[in-house]
Amino acid sequence: MVELARTGFLSPANQKKKEAANKLYNYPTAATLVSTNIRNNTGTTKLLGILWDLDKDVLKCRVCVEDLKIDSNITKRFILAAVQRIFDPLGILCSATLPPKILLQNTWKLKLSWDSTLPDDIVKPFLKWWGEVVKLSDIEIPRHLEINDTTRKCTFLLMPAKRHMQLVYFLEHTLPKV
Repeated sequence: MVELARTGFLSPANQKKKEAANKLYNYPTAATLVSTNIRNNTGTTKLLGILWDLDKDVLKCRVCVEDLKIDSNITKRFILAAVQRIFDPLGILCSATLPPKILLQNTWKLKLSWDSTLPDDIVKPFLKWWGEVVKLSDIEIPRHLEINDTTRKCTFLLMPAKRHMQLVYFLEHTLPKV
């Protein structure tokens, strides 16, 4: 069997593999295509489900809560539907989406059904959050962060009740000339 493989049993397959590999060299790389598209395009495009403003080179959050109408009966189902409207694949908005998730946890502790009316101590904080959530669309995050010799990284760990977060700041400062 080994002798058969050496004499040409696999030879046609190996030849096809070499031909296919040679053809791949004629195609542009993904990095080339992306940089070409960035230079040639303007406006806004979707990137990982979030908006990328090509003119300003910033990422924007798209919050689609306008079509979800609040009625007088706020339920666990409604809070879940509202939170799930905010798509945040990079975790940029986690500090904004965490409060209603904590409220949902509280509804589980109270053993409330999906469609029962929630108590005021859950409804009031949710309505406050709901009124402010549209402001998330105003957030712009620079896509590119240039880190060099004059950049310092400062990390803070915050641990308020029921949640914790780590904030990383990059400070740009100019060193005095000596």
